[in-house]
Amino acid sequence: MPFAILLTLFGTLKKNDSFDRLTSIIVPTVTVAFSIMVGMFFSFVLDMCVSYDREILYEHKYDPNTKIIVREFGCGATDSGPPSVGIYEVSYFTSYFIRSAKIDTNEIDKSNWLRIQDN
Repeated sequence: MPFAILLTLFGTLKKNDSFDRLTSIIVPTVTVAFSIMVGMFFSFVLDMCVSYDREILYEHKYDPNTKIIVREFGCGATDSGPPSVGIYEVSYFTSYFIRSAKIDTNEIDKSNWLRIQDN
């Protein structure tokens, strides 16, 4: 797609156009093409890695939207090792807005948390 955008310059540039006109066409076109290329690269790279919640350990006693979970993060075939596993405190504001922070379960006040039993 960026290459196709750059090819459109052949039809829009004229030999008798002024330098300012040429600059006002070439600079935005190259900027848009480069931005699209960078965006496509990052969307490809960022989609390779995934994190998923393996187990819920605790649920907050007063806020059921806050949980302590075991989360795995891995990059599939692009990663040479097993996924990294960590324990996180996760607050679900909506299904799209989630705040998570790594946590040590030995340092929490367990009176504020309910242990979730394995099924």
